[in-house]
Amino acid sequence: MSKKEKGNRKNIDTVSAGMLPVNRHSDAEPENKNSAAGKRRSKRIADNLKLRTKMIILSITCVLIPVIVTNVLFWTMMYNAEQERVDYQMKDVRSVTEYQLDSLEQSIATMTATFYTNTDVYSFLDGIYADNLEFYEAYLEYIKSISVVYGNNTYISNYVIYADNDSLINGGHVGRISDVRDTEWYQEYKESGKESVVCSYYDRSRKTRTISVIRKLDFVKSGNKKRERFLKLDLSYGYYSRILSQQLATDIYICSADRILFSNTDPSNGARPFAELSSVDLGKAIQSFDYNMFGSRWNVYMYQSEESSELTVNSLIRSRWALLAAMILVNLLIPAAAIFVINRSITSRVKLLTKHLNMVKDERFETIDIYPGRDELGALIRDYNHMTDRIRVLIEDVYKESVMRQENELQKQRAELRALHSQINPHFMFNSLESIRMRSLIKKEYETADIIELLARLMRKSTDWGDDMVTIENEASFAETYLRLQKYRFGDRLSYRINIAPDCANLMVPKLSIVTFVENACVHGVEGVRHDCIIILSAEKDDKYLRIYIEDTGAGMSEARCREILQEMRGASFDDLNTSKSVGIINACLRLKKCFGDDLSFDLDSEEGAGLCITISIPVGRINCEEGK
Repeated sequence: MSKKEKGNRKNIDTVSAGMLPVNRHSDAEPENKNSAAGKRRSKRIADNLKLRTKMIILSITCVLIPVIVTNVLFWTMMYNAEQERVDYQMKDVRSVTEYQLDSLEQSIATMTATFYTNTDVYSFLDGIYADNLEFYEAYLEYIKSISVVYGNNTYISNYVIYADNDSLINGGHVGRISDVRDTEWYQEYKESGKESVVCSYYDRSRKTRTISVIRKLDFVKSGNKKRERFLKLDLSYGYYSRILSQQLATDIYICSADRILFSNTDPSNGARPFAELSSVDLGKAIQSFDYNMFGSRWNVYMYQSEESSELTVNSLIRSRWALLAAMILVNLLIPAAAIFVINRSITSRVKLLTKHLNMVKDERFETIDIYPGRDELGALIRDYNHMTDRIRVLIEDVYKESVMRQENELQKQRAELRALHSQINPHFMFNSLESIRMRSLIKKEYETADIIELLARLMRKSTDWGDDMVTIENEASFAETYLRLQKYRFGDRLSYRINIAPDCANLMVPKLSIVTFVENACVHGVEGVRHDCIIILSAEKDDKYLRIYIEDTGAGMSEARCREILQEMRGASFDDLNTSKSVGIINACLRLKKCFGDDLSFDLDSEEGAGLCITISIPVGRINCEEGK
């Protein structure tokens, strides 16, 4: 490069170098102003966002994104690790189970072979014994040859050799076939037609499951007279179940046909009958295989146990701690920043609103003097301020209106009570007069002086409403008058008994309230039957309740009808008087509730064709006594 070109290059660099500082300085002021304005705008962005928008942002940044990333990574690892572990575990469990079944089969095969090839066994079974002593001597010789084999076999709980020989004596592992022909296992053995068969059944005499291997004994021919001989080996159900229970990580079911023979999940240890195969969901089995046990096909199903799954999760966490730490960082840092901003916007105003709401509890109505914002919390603060202003204006008017409403309600209740009084009189009188008329027509008797006298008493008491409350003693006397009138109608079919405890006689109840239930017992209880009936009115008191009982031995009612009547009594209202068929009962219940409040209770006990008992329980604290007593 020439000196002139070097000089020109130097001038260009100098000019460029001088221009750069001027450009950076000119751009700095607008950038700072924009940054400051942006900061001022961002201060209220969170407060002006709708609460729904905030929750969406919170859910996406703090829940959705971390959960998706975390779950994809974590569950991919877990699935792969679990699959590898389950496959390895199932292969190991299958090998162990097959080994145990092989050991069981080999043990049984060894023992059956010992019996099958032992000529002393055949000689013993085919012998004809004149008496018990001869049989016993032969038995001692026979037992020496097989005692060692049975004593060393832990898979066998019992064995019996059977023969079609009536001179044999049952006992000591020896039996006659004639005594077992009707058993379930023998029938299964004969129907199979095989040399060896495995039978499973529930022994009800010993209350235990039993699995037996039956082997035909025909190694030595029985001569001209063909004898049936076989060996029956009972497996040690408890021993093999305990071996299976050692497989803690896998649930194993060994099945045959439609029943479960063994399972390490069965807590009964063989005490209950065999469970049905339908109780197991075969579709969820992780692995299964078949096993040929002396000609019988056993199906083995294996499932992963819940304990194994829990252990797997813990082991995966320990082995993948580095990845777990990275997942925690992703799930905490990003959500924490978003939560902090949004939480500050919400909690500061919520705390202030909570503070003022607590002041409302103390009847201090003060407005919140802050900028509320344009989101839902801001609208709530504005509504609160409006509410407090209105409360201060309306509180005095509402209080006065409440007092007037209570007074009107009291007047309404008094009017309703008087209406009930006027309604019950004709209803009661009509029933009484009808009873007299019916009885007079039936008997064609005109000597009604006594009945008219009783009727007069009823009319005087029912029309005299000077005192709404009467003593239980007076109410019981009125009920007795009514029952005497009804006895005129029913004759010897009706009897009654009144038992009022002395400490209950002077307690006050609404007039004609108890006699209404007595009337109901006559009309609906006695009238509907032909047999003799008795009506009992009694009253007793303890420290908490006065209990009044009205019992009859009449028609009674069904359980469904009893529940329906009891529901009407407990929920009695004025509207029911226009719709219910039990007007008298509803009327009496309403008057009792008006006097004693909701603490009063009714109970019904009835049996169809046997009678009905009505119990009225009144709190002692709500009852007054007759004045002066």
